[in-house]
Amino acid sequence: MFFYKIKQFIRKITPKFFISFYHLLLAFLASLFYGFPSRKMIIVGITGTNGKTTTANMLASILEEGGYKVGMTTTINFKIGNKIWENKTKQGMQGRFRMQKLLFSMKKENCDVAIIETTSQGIEQFRSFGIKYDICIFTNITPEHIEAHGGFENYKKMKLKLFKQLENRSNKFIKGK
Repeated sequence: MFFYKIKQFIRKITPKFFISFYHLLLAFLASLFYGFPSRKMIIVGITGTNGKTTTANMLASILEEGGYKVGMTTTINFKIGNKIWENKTKQGMQGRFRMQKLLFSMKKENCDVAIIETTSQGIEQFRSFGIKYDICIFTNITPEHIEAHGGFENYKKMKLKLFKQLENRSNKFIKGK
């Protein structure tokens, strides 16, 4: 609680530009450190107010039935190939270094597809920076979590930013297709 109050105080007195720059710099360093692992897999980002985890798990099951090796990060669980474990932090989108490490592990285990639950706060804090999204799924939007964004319009803009991160190139292939 003490550290949380200090963090809140520092955020209050620090200009927003510096906070954004800090988050962006961390995201870039994390991507660089892990060698931009998302470039070597098909990346599916799932965003929306509700249903992200359910959608991610259903999509993972469908892809696996199709013969693809899948990695996944959600609020509830992580998955790399056949290994599944609980997300004890219950954080929807992991921090920049942890996210890149998970993607690196997925690449190392030869996952074809990585499914990432992508939250609006994760987008705002550049946790999605350096991730080369190929497909985005939008589940829904309702006026929740707006306090973190200063209003519903800002919340919608954060969701839209994910779609602007989509890769324009189609040079990634699964199993030679």
